[in-house]
Amino acid sequence: MQYLRFIAVAGITVFLFSCKAKNVSPSDSAKDEDGYVSLYNGKDMANWNIMCRDKAPGLAEKVFSAGDNGEMHVYKNFPNGDRRGTGKNGTHCMFFTKEKYSRYSFKFEYKWGDKVFNNYDKFQYDAGMYFHVFDVNIWPKGLEYQVRYDDIRNENHTGCVWNSGASFDWYGDHSEANPKLRTYLSKEDGGVAQEHRGGERPIKMRSTMRLMDNGTNAR
Repeated sequence: MQYLRFIAVAGITVFLFSCKAKNVSPSDSAKDEDGYVSLYNGKDMANWNIMCRDKAPGLAEKVFSAGDNGEMHVYKNFPNGDRRGTGKNGTHCMFFTKEKYSRYSFKFEYKWGDKVFNNYDKFQYDAGMYFHVFDVNIWPKGLEYQVRYDDIRNENHTGCVWNSGASFDWYGDHSEANPKLRTYLSKEDGGVAQEHRGGERPIKMRSTMRLMDNGTNAR
């Protein structure tokens, strides 16, 4: 079974969680001008399943909180520096859709906050979106669109794909001698097949992200 899910490691605000798919048929009032349907109700996480490393009661509700304008805040109610450098990552949480979707386009917008938490010293501002997960866990196996900014080196990793045990074909340019630094380039545009490996695959993206699926079922 495959899942569509979002992870949270650093403070972040998420806007416009929406999906457009063949098997979604809400009322016209629930759609935006492009036909996308909001998967977040703007109030709570009732229509998502949540998994946190720490099973403490009430933790999920504290990690994910609603804003005043339909946005979702992550770690808003935690003190700055919470668990930083302690190696304790119980607040690592993930949420995923309860419904299945196929032939869909999924998009969201995000904005980083000012606070830093738990693994900041290693991964700085770090979150992401997993899709086609085949091992539900923290962390799962599947593919992740990274949402990450390294403010120490001023490197934006947002949009890069992180492979966690999946098998897929990847094409990239050869402008870099190091294969790990080769940016995605489609086969039609001259991209060359890269080695199959785990870890990060560079892609140039922005703060609005869209995932397209042309046939597989996902959550």
